[in-house]
Amino acid sequence: MFEHDAGRMLTLKEVSTSGYRSLRAITQPVGELEVFVGANGVGKTNLYRGLERLQAAAANRLGRALAREGPGSALWARTRRQGSPARMKLAALNEPESSVHPDLMASLADLVVRAGKRTQAWLVTHSERLAELVGRADGGEIRRVLKKDGATWIDGLTLIGAYSDDDDQDLVVNPLT
Repeated sequence: MFEHDAGRMLTLKEVSTSGYRSLRAITQPVGELEVFVGANGVGKTNLYRGLERLQAAAANRLGRALAREGPGSALWARTRRQGSPARMKLAALNEPESSVHPDLMASLADLVVRAGKRTQAWLVTHSERLAELVGRADGGEIRRVLKKDGATWIDGLTLIGAYSDDDDQDLVVNPLT
């Protein structure tokens, strides 16, 4: 789901993904800065790759992106109508801590938070410390990515694509119970 601003820039409000790698069915609301943290193999990178495919589709490069990924991706897409450009201001950061010295983690967190103020941003990380630093500086929520029965889940995400509060616990997707 997108919204347009006055400059014809697309603002991502929600991402729904189903049948892509380990993402069986996830509808994720999107704010200015989203932080996803989890152990190896739970599907964080699949969230990131799904977002990359969305960026490629908006830039009319989905065919090339899928060809690079190989025959394992089966998606259908069409081109945008001529004369109606779609541009997205979105930064997707996949494990930036892997190339940063641990002493620079606070500086990296600061850069991520600043990026989130200039554009929408997704941070996918193994680093609990980086996620905590970004969450503390931004005041945003840290999304825990889990895997259950081969499917990727986001802890606390409801079946209707919103995060739970105390009033709607019956809608929470909790594959670990």
